[in-house]
Amino acid sequence: MERLLLVTSYPNLTKLKLLNLEFDNSLKYFTDDSPFGQILKQQITQLDLFYNKSGYLSGSSKLYTKTVYAPILSHCEKLQHLNVISPPGLTYISLSLSFLPSNTFSSSTLTYLCIIVSTFDDFVYLLDGRLRNLNTLIVEFRLMDTDSSITHNLNDLPNLKCFSLIHYGTFKENFNEILSHLRRMINLEKLTLNLSFLFETTFIDPIYLLKQLTMHMLRLTSFNFYLGIQIGNQEILDFVQNVNRTIVYHIFTLPFQFTRLLYVGNIFPSITFNYVIDLYLYDQVPFEHEFFLRISKAFPKLKRLCMLNSRPWSYETHISFDNVIQPYEIVEYPHLSILTITASIFYLEQFLNETIT
Repeated sequence: MERLLLVTSYPNLTKLKLLNLEFDNSLKYFTDDSPFGQILKQQITQLDLFYNKSGYLSGSSKLYTKTVYAPILSHCEKLQHLNVISPPGLTYISLSLSFLPSNTFSSSTLTYLCIIVSTFDDFVYLLDGRLRNLNTLIVEFRLMDTDSSITHNLNDLPNLKCFSLIHYGTFKENFNEILSHLRRMINLEKLTLNLSFLFETTFIDPIYLLKQLTMHMLRLTSFNFYLGIQIGNQEILDFVQNVNRTIVYHIFTLPFQFTRLLYVGNIFPSITFNYVIDLYLYDQVPFEHEFFLRISKAFPKLKRLCMLNSRPWSYETHISFDNVIQPYEIVEYPHLSILTITASIFYLEQFLNETIT
């Protein structure tokens, strides 16, 4: 790429995509000494960064924020659009702003940001005024770590029109903390949420949650969401037979637009999840062969599958049920590359026997 950009001048170049980035090779681009530093500084308004998982995996997100992300916004003076795409597990490229100066990763020109941050606090820092002209924010945070000693700016965010918040962990009744920041977005028009909550001491109707999330958004025209609800209150569970730990249920808009889905059990709707590539299966009831047939058809683009189930399945134990499809019908996962099984050894037959899968 360096040779191509140095061959001649490109006065009309305003958009740039950098592919297969790794820790080392991304450090050199956003400085005045870069071979195409002036193009980035004076021309580029849209920058897309695509990271390679095979690269350096053990770097520090704090170091990466100081040496790459902060210089991007300070060096690219006309940047309006920043999009950072990374595969799962590449934690070092998460933006980490905690305990850094308040002008770190700040810009008066940026209007669009898509990025992964380390913690919930790092997400809140993005709303403190350092990106005052931002109108679109798409953010995924990895950990629900919050520091109660930190006082955040809670002013309204009138410029924000499009917002997406994704977290693949579970909140332990932190609903109000999220709600307080959503209510700052007084002119929001498009909202996307992917969140899961664990209620250990009480139960809240998910319809009530949805109403609370949107009741102050008078200009909202689009709302796509996934809410995962886990109930861990034993008094509630005592009313449900054959449940030892938690009840998990899912509420979402159609079509399902997210790439990852967690805690899918034997009961799930007969629809196609065209965007899901990462799936986690969990149940305390055995998974039968018919279930895996349904999974393969419902998730046609599946790349990563993780399964947790300690109960053996009926093919191995020769138990027959009227609703079980004959095990000779082959289950196919044409795109599956990663399989993780924490389950009864009998499930190895399901995945390793070529007459079955």
